[in-house]
Amino acid sequence: MAAPEKSTKERLLSTLDDLEVLSRELIEMLALSRSQKAPQPGEDTQVLELLVQRDREFQQLMQQAVEQGRRQQEMLSLDKELDKRDSDIQQLQKQLKEAEHILATAVYQAKEKLKSIEKARKGSISSEEIIKYAHRISASNAVCAPLNWVPDIQLLNCLAVWRPWGCSPHHGSGFWRTQQNEGGVKS
Repeated sequence: MAAPEKSTKERLLSTLDDLEVLSRELIEMLALSRSQKAPQPGEDTQVLELLVQRDREFQQLMQQAVEQGRRQQEMLSLDKELDKRDSDIQQLQKQLKEAEHILATAVYQAKEKLKSIEKARKGSISSEEIIKYAHRISASNAVCAPLNWVPDIQLLNCLAVWRPWGCSPHHGSGFWRTQQNEGGVKS
């Protein structure tokens, strides 16, 4: 099983530590070479090459870290956008559920109305027939419908005369009639 890859931060810190160690070695070597006045020919070149190599690695890691930081910022902005969209979707779902409830109620009421319309069509009576029976009732001065009348329709309520409250059926004895009887108004 392969070891997990180190993070960019860990690799940067490790390379920075290597740069620090190599820089100290190079400074110590330069300090020793001045005091001894006899530099050893291959050792300082090797340390310089290692220092340059570690510096290149450090620069590459810094570029990688900058790129990762930019991507992290993009991810954070996308995450905020995702949260906003989730909130919008939840609000739309709530509105859709409300609309579904309203539509279900409207469909139920429409079905009930269709049932009542169908029921009315099955037992429909023409207006001519109603007028004919009303004429019979009024002609015979009867107080009830003929025996062959369908009891579902309340004929008396349809034909009842409306009188305002407080008016007597003999409303002909009003102000003008009283004045004529008393002689106050001349004809």
